[in-house]
Amino acid sequence: MSAHIRTANEVAPDAALHGHHPFSAVIVGPEDRILIRQGNIGTVRNAETELSRRAANAYPAEFLWTCTLVSTGEPCAMCTGTLNWTNIGRLLYGYEESTLLAVTGSHPANPTRSLDARTVLGSGQKPPCSTSSMTIRRRGSSKAHMKHVRTQTMIAHQIAQ
Repeated sequence: MSAHIRTANEVAPDAALHGHHPFSAVIVGPEDRILIRQGNIGTVRNAETELSRRAANAYPAEFLWTCTLVSTGEPCAMCTGTLNWTNIGRLLYGYEESTLLAVTGSHPANPTRSLDARTVLGSGQKPPCSTSSMTIRRRGSSKAHMKHVRTQTMIAHQIAQ
């Protein structure tokens, strides 16, 4: 799955070129094939939310339960809620939102919350999807990963100015 995080990361610069925050995600089907790619479009049109909506329009809920949403960073509460209602069965992200906060600080263009995806998914009445963070597996703590987070942050700061 780490190859899919790299693929999601390849979409991020395109979002930045269009003036959006450089976050992106992909949907991976049960055959390990990327089905949809998406970058951020706006404040309430984050990559994960748009991707979940597109997937819900394209595939039945039963199929989506077998799919994975792979995101460059941990989805916010809004995106995680959309993923939950869309019935996507698994979530994998490259770094936790707390890492983004540590790198960006309290920046008005990229506010973060202390509400992680696991809490959002575990708080509903539906069975939660499976969540996994590459950072938990210690892959996300590499120097290259931190450089990626800083690069995304620098692009986001440039967009905000």
